[in-house]
Amino acid sequence: MSSRNIEQLNHHLLVCQGKNCRKAGAKSLYKALNKELDSRGLKKQVQTTKTKCLEQCKDKCVVIDYPEGTWYRKRSADDTEEMIDAILEKHPPEDPSLVSHVLNDDGFKKKKKKR
Repeated sequence: MSSRNIEQLNHHLLVCQGKNCRKAGAKSLYKALNKELDSRGLKKQVQTTKTKCLEQCKDKCVVIDYPEGTWYRKRSADDTEEMIDAILEKHPPEDPSLVSHVLNDDGFKKKKKKR
């Protein structure tokens, strides 16, 4: 088994593949993320990994940006360009309700949804 050289990685996207996220399109989201990263030549800087359930089922589909510590929610294959732009530029998505948690010095903090 070969090992990937991770020295160039800046981000690791963990994409939930739990039952509820899969029903909401997590498989196509994962494929779309990889396709977009590949088309931008970013596969060496951003790794994607399928995970088991991340236990945030109400937020389906969930993507975590590591090491930033941002938990994205309600993501779909149609959102991949915007999400990758936000991750690379380290700015939140235009719609703040698409982020559920952020990491700060005190741990993960839940983001309040704007109404």
